[in-house]
Amino acid sequence: MSQDTETDTGVPATLNTNQGQFATALTKSNRQIQRARALQLTEVTKMIYRRKVEDLASDYRQMMLTAQSQLDLRGDSALSINPASKDFDAQSWVQGNLEARMSLRNTLTKLAVAYYAYTELFGPDNALVAGIDLSGIDNARISIPLLD
Repeated sequence: MSQDTETDTGVPATLNTNQGQFATALTKSNRQIQRARALQLTEVTKMIYRRKVEDLASDYRQMMLTAQSQLDLRGDSALSINPASKDFDAQSWVQGNLEARMSLRNTLTKLAVAYYAYTELFGPDNALVAGIDLSGIDNARISIPLLD
């Protein structure tokens, strides 16, 4: 092997041993640089996308708990078994309940779209939406074909 012969890593043999990362980085081929940049961009984008899906799932779970607590119509305390008939305003309760359901539906739709996009781009990760049923969301799978 001559001094200028490259090894299978694309690095000249003279720089491949005992030269450190700096010399190795300087002698990388365009293909190696492209691959390294692509891997970095993929990892950063995947982390951000994953975080967005996790945030939407968390928002949905919190909204579900809030909506469930609206069904607690007991009176003056948690220990009371008497219904809250004196102070109960049916009109505002219905309005609040409908708004909560609409918010839940919108958040669930956003979550489904984000999750299906994540799985299309990076592969499935069912832990992101554990315990949340996305099967009832119509048209959540919005596929965008890659350009050639």
